[in-house]
Amino acid sequence: MKDAGADKKISDGSENARVFLDMIDSIFVLLRPDETISIINRKGCDILGCEEREVTGEKWFDIFFAAEERSRLKESFRRMVDERTYSHQYMESRVLTRNGKKRLIAWHHNAIRNEKGDMTSVLISGRDITVSRQVEEALLNNEKKYRELAELLPQYVFEANADGIVTFANIHALDTFGCNCGDLGRDVDFFKFVAPEERGRFREDIKKLAAGEVIAGVEYTALKEDGRAIPVIVYISPVFHEGRFIGMRGMAADISHRKRMEEEIKQSCEQLRSLVATLQDVREDERARAALAMHNELGQHLATMKMNLSRLAVSIPEPDSYQRKIQSLIKDIDTSVRMVRMISTGLRPPVLDDFGLEAAIEWQTDDFQRKTAITCRLRSNLGDFRPDRNISTAAFRIFQQYLTNIAQYTDASTIVINLYRADTELILQIRDNGTKPRAGEITNEISLKMMELKERALSIGGSLNIRNVHKEGTIFTLLIPLPPSWTKAGKSGLRTPSS
Repeated sequence: MKDAGADKKISDGSENARVFLDMIDSIFVLLRPDETISIINRKGCDILGCEEREVTGEKWFDIFFAAEERSRLKESFRRMVDERTYSHQYMESRVLTRNGKKRLIAWHHNAIRNEKGDMTSVLISGRDITVSRQVEEALLNNEKKYRELAELLPQYVFEANADGIVTFANIHALDTFGCNCGDLGRDVDFFKFVAPEERGRFREDIKKLAAGEVIAGVEYTALKEDGRAIPVIVYISPVFHEGRFIGMRGMAADISHRKRMEEEIKQSCEQLRSLVATLQDVREDERARAALAMHNELGQHLATMKMNLSRLAVSIPEPDSYQRKIQSLIKDIDTSVRMVRMISTGLRPPVLDDFGLEAAIEWQTDDFQRKTAITCRLRSNLGDFRPDRNISTAAFRIFQQYLTNIAQYTDASTIVINLYRADTELILQIRDNGTKPRAGEITNEISLKMMELKERALSIGGSLNIRNVHKEGTIFTLLIPLPPSWTKAGKSGLRTPSS
C-alpha cells in the first residue's frame, strides 16, 4: 500500500509538471543522455510543427537540425554529458521544422545530475528569436544606411544626449570642429561649439525640444576648431524614449557664403537706393529751377508783351479791326501766362517751399477734387511743424502719385486723407472707397507704380502699407520716422477742400 501511494504521488507530480510546461510560452525539451527526446511541451510542438508522440524517443539533433549545425551541437552536448562541472550552456542555432522552415532559437541547456554527479537528463529551454533578430538586423541595416548617408552629406550631422554630449557626428563635422570619433559620447560638449553670447538662447531651444518642439531654420554662430566663428543654420528634432526626452538629432549647414551674398545684395540695394534718391533730388532741383525760370523769365516777357500791346492799342485810334486784333493778342498772352503758371506749379509747387508740407497737401487735395469731382476730406495736426525738404518733397510726391493712381485705376468717389505727427513718426494715410479697378486695368502698370512709391519711401527711411478692406475700399499708409529732437505741433482739425 505504501509503494502504491508513493507511485501515485510521483504520477500526480509529473502530471502537474506537464501542465505547467504546456502553459509556458517557450520550448521545453527533456533529453536523455543518448540525445533522445523524453518530453517536449506544447509550445515546442507548435514551433517545430510536430506531435509529441511522433518525436518522443527520436534523436533530437538528427531530426530538427540541419547537417551543418548538427556536429557542432552534438559535440557541445557530449561535453555536457562527460564533464561533471559543465552544467549550463547558452547558444543560438537554427532548427529545421517539419514543414521545412528554419527558425532561429536561443537555447539554454541545463544538465540534471544524480547524487553521484552523473547526468541523467538535460532540460532544454528555447525562445524563438527569428522575428526579433530580423528586426534587429533591419534596424542595423537602416542605421548603417543612415550613417553612410550622413557621411556623404556636406552638412554637419549630429546626435546628442539630453545633457548636450555629442554621441554621433559625421566626418565633415568631426573635421570642421576638431573632434575625435573616440571622444564621442564622453567629452564632446555641444555647447562649446556655440558662441558664448548665444549659449543662453540655445539652452532655451533645448527646453523647447524637451517639450516636443522642433528647431527648424534657426541661425547660430558656431565656433570652429581654430576659434573662427561661422554662421550656421540648424535643424534639430527631439528624441524620446517611453515618453522621456533622451536627446536630439539634427544637422547644421555653413551659411557663410549665403551671408556674404546677402550682404553684397544688401549693399548693392542700398547703393541703388542711394543713386535713385540722388537722381530724385537732382530731378527735383531741376524742376525747381525750371519752374522758377519759367515763372520769372517767361512770365516777365509775356507781361511785357501784354503791356506793350496795351500801349499800342491806346495809341492807335482807328480802325476797329486793329483794335480787335490787338485785344485778341492780349487774350492769347493771358492764356499763355496761365499756362506758364500751371506748368511751373506742376514742376514744383511754390507752396511746398514757401509754406511747407501741410499747405502743399491741402493745395494738391483742392486741385485734385476740382479736376476729378471726387469728394476729398483732409485732417491734419501738423500746424507749424515743417519736416525738412527731403521728407516734405518725398511725402508730397508720393501723395501726388497715389492720388493719380486712384483717379486712373479705381471707381472711388470719396477720399479721406489724414496727415499727422505721432511720437517720432510722420504718418500720411489715404482711405478711398473704391472697391474694384476700372475695366481693362493693366495690373503690371499698377505694380510698377507702387514699386516706385515704395522705393521713394525707402529712400527716406519710410515704409508703405496698403490694405484692402472688404467692400469698403483701400487704406494706404505712409510711415516716415522723424528725429526725436523735432518737436510736435499741436494743430488738429478737419478740413473739407473748397470746390
